[in-house]
Amino acid sequence: MSYKAYLQTISLVFAIPTILITFYLIAYSSGRMKKIENLLLGLWLTANTIWMLSELFELPLVNVSALFFIAGLVCVIPYLTLVRKQTRY
Repeated sequence: MSYKAYLQTISLVFAIPTILITFYLIAYSSGRMKKIENLLLGLWLTANTIWMLSELFELPLVNVSALFFIAGLVCVIPYLTLVRKQTRY
């Protein structure tokens, strides 16, 4: 088995539990800010994992990854709005 195959396996071993834990945090986090923060984290981790899979296994998933990145960018707007409201004097 070549080193590339080991790296692919190790990447999946670390990526899948990380994403699962993030979505667990989204489901059970309390408070609006924490939910949005964890949602952002989950979207970006999922996007990066899909991108990684598309490169490692030569799968045509880059467009799917882009959708998760865009969703993350869209979620940043309400998060920053909430942060701005909280930091006003």
